[in-house]
Amino acid sequence: MSVPEVRPPKPLVSALEDGLHQIRLPMKGNPLGHINAYLIPSDEGYVLIDCGWDTPDVFEALVEALAQLKLTLDDVKLLVVTHFHHDHYGLAGKLIAQNGMQLWMHPLDWKVVQYRLVDLAADDRESDAWLARNGVDAGTLNAGDDFMQEASRRFSIAAPDRTIEDGAIVAPGPHALETVWTPGHSPGHLCFFDRARGVMLTGDHVLEPITPHVGAWYPRRHDILGDYLASLEKVGNLPAQRVLPAHGEPFDGLQRRVAELISFSKRSSSRRPTPPKSPNVCPGRDAARPTLR
Repeated sequence: MSVPEVRPPKPLVSALEDGLHQIRLPMKGNPLGHINAYLIPSDEGYVLIDCGWDTPDVFEALVEALAQLKLTLDDVKLLVVTHFHHDHYGLAGKLIAQNGMQLWMHPLDWKVVQYRLVDLAADDRESDAWLARNGVDAGTLNAGDDFMQEASRRFSIAAPDRTIEDGAIVAPGPHALETVWTPGHSPGHLCFFDRARGVMLTGDHVLEPITPHVGAWYPRRHDILGDYLASLEKVGNLPAQRVLPAHGEPFDGLQRRVAELISFSKRSSSRRPTPPKSPNVCPGRDAARPTLR
């Protein structure tokens, strides 16, 4: 008789490189289990990269994680989100209301929030109409509607104090992070490069063993997959080895994983039908709701 392996639960907080900490915030009901936030010391106070979605258990977990480090929310001076999806940005409004920490994000993702998430009902109608025109069946649309309604309850809109682009420095001091713009998973997705240690915080851009979602749920006039592949090559050319992802556990081998993701994406793309010439139309099998990971 075989006995199934029982794995101990992962700790809420793990110490990483030189004072940097990984905080596993719960994603109840999601097979991913948790999202990784990263707490980074800087010359101007602590910086938090990503914050989880807006539910009481996530807020309580973050407060408990800080308490384990003998810190409070008042010690966190800056929240930087890798992208606008609700498990990365959702809790921002509550955190800002609690202690007035600053919020930074990329301008393109802030634009998406302003123009598409302020009125979710209108966005849903436009999205449904476009997806239906491109072959998505009613059952899939209904499932997507349910998902979006649930997601809408897990974030509140918060305006950034600053929008940041390629090259901006986050967390000045021992862990100075260079901002790396990596569009694909979202228009304004950001990674952060600790050049001194060869460490890359990749958000949802580079994950292992799963692959990031890259797709559209409304008309887009440029090549989203092309953006993603170019962004993979961009981070793969940087001298980083250690990867701190938003989902899963930290791992070594950035260039290896980038090569695997590029190969997988190109193989998957080659099996898809050729899209129509119209830039606003794609085959139904390729149109998808955002995962909002």
